[in-house]
Amino acid sequence: MYKDKFLMRELFLRNAGFCESEHNMPVIYKEDIDLQDVKLIGCHNIKKNDTKHSQYGVHFYKWDGKLEKFFIHPFKYLEVLRQYKFVLTPDFSLFLNMNINVQRMNVFRNRWCGNFWQRNGLCVIPSACWGTKDTFSWCNAGLPKNGTIAVSTLRTFKENTSAFLDGYFNLIEQKTPKNILCYGKVHAEMQGTARIISCIHEAQIAKQEAEFELERKLYPYSLFDMEVL
Repeated sequence: MYKDKFLMRELFLRNAGFCESEHNMPVIYKEDIDLQDVKLIGCHNIKKNDTKHSQYGVHFYKWDGKLEKFFIHPFKYLEVLRQYKFVLTPDFSLFLNMNINVQRMNVFRNRWCGNFWQRNGLCVIPSACWGTKDTFSWCNAGLPKNGTIAVSTLRTFKENTSAFLDGYFNLIEQKTPKNILCYGKVHAEMQGTARIISCIHEAQIAKQEAEFELERKLYPYSLFDMEVL
């Protein structure tokens, strides 16, 4: 009896929530969300009772080791994620030389998490991901049309640039997104394809804050509060 109950559990079967018919990927529905002044916090920095970042979205542009727990133990982190304005979906790796079956599973895990979170009342912006052109027939399955989709451009300027842009234009063609939430620097070729909302990489934010603090120490009388002036 115990074995039968276990086999019917959602976290074993992963069969709950609506899936699109062609590729059986869980569907993430379009969200109506205010995208003015978008701020993101990394999934590795979320915590209980985080009132300071309640107007932030949570991004999952981290190595897979930091993402696994959100797929394996989704109920455990549900209430922590609920504190934030919205969540992106986990960006599990789709390396170009990765076995195609692993890539497909990683897209499934991306969509499953987003579908699960939406079913439990979270506001979700899906992160698109793709590999080589062999993945183009199914890598966008389950993403909403004419909505907001997130992409990351990290590590796509010095390497894999053409592969990234090929997948990006395929995304635009298949899903015609209204908004693209871009984590990282925007490629010039992306301009004009949608409304691009750029999110600064948190390493850049830390660098800017460090530079400001250094200037404040070196030139304490040259930094003025505009309200005071």
